[in-house]
Amino acid sequence: MEDQHQKPHVIIGVVPAFGHAEKLIVIGADLVKRGYPVSFLTGSVFQKEVESIGARFVPLKGRADFDIERCHEQYPFYKSMPLGMERTIWDLDTWFISPIKDQYECLQKLLKEIKETEGDDRTVIYIDDTSFAAAAPILLGAPGCHRPNGFIKIGISPLIQESVDTAPFGMGLPPDSSEAGRVRNRALQEQANLASAPIQKLWTDALRSTGVPVDERKSRRQFFDELPRCCDLFLQMSIPELEYPRSDLPEGLRFIGALPSVGSKVGKDATFPEWWDEVIHAPEDKKRPIVVITQGSAHNDPSELILPAIEGLKDLDITAVVTLVKSSTIEDYPDIDIPANVKLAQFIPFDILFQHAAILVSNGGFGTVQQALSHGVPMVLAGMAADKPETNARAAWAGAAINLACQRPEPGQIRDAVSQILADPVRRERCLQLKREYAKYDALSFVAAAVDELAGI
Repeated sequence: MEDQHQKPHVIIGVVPAFGHAEKLIVIGADLVKRGYPVSFLTGSVFQKEVESIGARFVPLKGRADFDIERCHEQYPFYKSMPLGMERTIWDLDTWFISPIKDQYECLQKLLKEIKETEGDDRTVIYIDDTSFAAAAPILLGAPGCHRPNGFIKIGISPLIQESVDTAPFGMGLPPDSSEAGRVRNRALQEQANLASAPIQKLWTDALRSTGVPVDERKSRRQFFDELPRCCDLFLQMSIPELEYPRSDLPEGLRFIGALPSVGSKVGKDATFPEWWDEVIHAPEDKKRPIVVITQGSAHNDPSELILPAIEGLKDLDITAVVTLVKSSTIEDYPDIDIPANVKLAQFIPFDILFQHAAILVSNGGFGTVQQALSHGVPMVLAGMAADKPETNARAAWAGAAINLACQRPEPGQIRDAVSQILADPVRRERCLQLKREYAKYDALSFVAAAVDELAGI
C-alpha cells in the first residue's frame, strides 16, 4: 500500500441526516480502505458509524449539530405542518441554511488544524453532499479563509440545477426542450423564483454571516442552483438514462452510477428474518412474485404507503415483503391484521433483497430507487415530500416505474399498478436495460479517481 502521507487528506462533510450520511459514510469507508486519511465532519449522532469505518470523527457545532430523527421531539408542531411552501422553507432553513455559519466555521477550524499538524504543503481534498454548504463561503468569496486543494460534491438527489430544458425542480414535470417547452420552463422558473424569495433571502443572509460580500443591487443564482455549483467536480449518483437530457449541464458534472447497498452483509455475518428461507427458497410450485414495500427512514409514517399497500395487495397471488426500518412490527397500529401473504422485517440489505424482488413499492427515496434499478426491479412509486416528486417522475419518464404522484395512495391504486407491472414484459425489459447501464459504473472507484485528479496524482 502507498505511504498514507503521499495520499491527499480527504475531508468529508455531510448533513447529519441518515439519507445523506449513509451515502457519504460508504464513500468514506472505501477511501479509508484505499489508504486515504479521512476526516469526517458531521453531527455527533453519527460518531459511532464514522469511527467504525476507521475515519476520524470531527463533530459539527451549534445549529449544524442536530438529530433530524428527533425532529418531532424538538419541534412538536412539525408533524402537523402540511406539505407545501411553508414547510419547504422551514425545512431548508432549519436543516440546510441556518446551519451554514456553524458548518463553515467547523470546516475552517479543521483545515487550519490539518495545515498546522501536517504542514502548509499538505494536499487536502474536500468532499460533501449536494446540500451541505460548509465550503460555499470559501468559493463565493469569504475573505481570509483556509482553502482545500479541491472540492467535490456528491449528487445524492436528482439533478437540481436550473436548465432551459426542464421545469423548476420540485414540480415533477417531464422535460421539454422544444421552443414552446423552453418558454414554459422559463415562465415556470420565474414563478418559482418569486415563490422562493424567502429562501433566497435566508441564503443571502447566511452567506453574509460568513463574510461573503453580498451586493443587494446584483442578483445571484438561486439557492437551489448556486449551492450545487460550489465545487470543482460534481459526481452525480445516477446514470444519464435516469436523468433528463439537458443542453446546459454544468462543467465538471460526471455520472457515477449507484453506490453499493448500505449495511450489506453476506455469508455468515448476514442476519435474516425467520421466514426468509420459507419465502426465498420455496419450492418452485409454491414460489410467488416478491413485492418489496418500503418507505425508507425520512418519511416513515406507515399509514401513508405501507398500510395501503398491505391492504391493496392482500388478495394478489404475490408475497409482500415489508421493511419497516424503524421497527420490526407496526407498533402504532395494533388493530391491523397482517394478511397471510405479507412478511415483515425491520431491515434487509437491498443488494440481497432486490435480487429476489419482482416489484418495489416505495415512496421514492433516491438511493432506494437507484438500488432497485441497478438490480432491474420495476417500481410503483408514491411520494410528494422533499425530492421524491422529481425522483419518481424521472423513474416513470425512464420507463421503469408507475408514478402514482401522491403522498397517500389508495389501496386500489397500488393493487392496480402492481398488477399492471406484473403483466407488462416491456417495462420489465426496460428495467433490465437500465440494470445493464448501471453495471458499467463503479461509483466508489470514480470517487477515488476524482480525488486523485484534483490532488494532481
